Amino acid sequence: MIKKQILLAILSLCFLAPINAKTNITPVGKKRIKNGQSIFYALPKNELAIKITTIHTWEKKGPFYRYAGRFLAEENIITEDNDIWSINSIEIKNIATADTAQIFQIKPSKKSIANLITLNNNGVICSINAPKHKKTPTDATSDIKEFKETALIFDKSVLGEEALIANSTAKMAELAAKQIYRIRENRISLLTGDLDFPADSESLKILLNEMDKTEQKLLELFVGKQVKDTCIETLYFTPDADTDEVFIRFSKDLGLVSKDDLSGEPIYIKVVAEKRNLNLHPKKREKSGIHYRYPAMADITIYNTKGNLLHQRYAIAQLGDILILPQKLLQKNNHILFDENNGQLLQIREKK
Repeated sequence: MIKKQILLAILSLCFLAPINAKTNITPVGKKRIKNGQSIFYALPKNELAIKITTIHTWEKKGPFYRYAGRFLAEENIITEDNDIWSINSIEIKNIATADTAQIFQIKPSKKSIANLITLNNNGVICSINAPKHKKTPTDATSDIKEFKETALIFDKSVLGEEALIANSTAKMAELAAKQIYRIRENRISLLTGDLDFPADSESLKILLNEMDKTEQKLLELFVGKQVKDTCIETLYFTPDADTDEVFIRFSKDLGLVSKDDLSGEPIYIKVVAEKRNLNLHPKKREKSGIHYRYPAMADITIYNTKGNLLHQRYAIAQLGDILILPQKLLQKNNHILFDENNGQLLQIREKK
């Protein structure tokens, strides 16, 4: 009788062993990864995609700029040729990539739900025994450089015959100004009906449009021309610790230049992570569980000598802690979700 009880006890232990078998999870580190029965996953790290929009402006003075105030009472006049750059805007997008320094190897037991792991396209852990967490869709942005090639050449063909044969620039300017005033007077007469124009509304619209174009070309001879080109450049920065350093340089003559090019004024990036003392590091006996991120909030500031250009706050995965999910949660039928953007634990829910 006693022998039978001992035999039953041994058999019971044999059946229970796989259920309580421990899932072996270890950091890969620099050791060589071998193919086999293991599963590998990575933790995410965050990278800042910094999109800087600059405006390249060309200004060319008109041939009659000296007479703009005298004949047209214009004040906003380009008096010298310029080729200048300016910063229009700076935007930051916090993106996630796989941290190759934080790759883990899983050798799950037969009953472990670690077999049911979900990774994203970068190999970052998303969930265990649960569907991949759906991210909120974001609007796609394009960084394609758009350049509108507008010639800085003045069109003198709109001048009247008398102005074209004038023997001095001052006389040409005076006649051009009179031509502008006539266009303005005729436009008012057309709109008020004082000028007889027996035509349909579409023809009137075309005529007014041509008058506007001619006036603009004549006016440019006095006030000058301006051409703008919008340039977009996306730079990447990975915050690994608190930092305050030169990120890029900017020159009014050349636009964005490298941080080593002293022809430009420095643009700095400052990262200050939130300080915590939560004592969250696991005990030695718990180091074989699922590793996940506990990201830190960080203040990101981009500034120059004149002040802040941008200040925003982000959750940065690699500036936080790495925690361990207890082994016992892998032996139950739990749904476990992680944020693939920063690696934090989102949800543990028991499947019913």
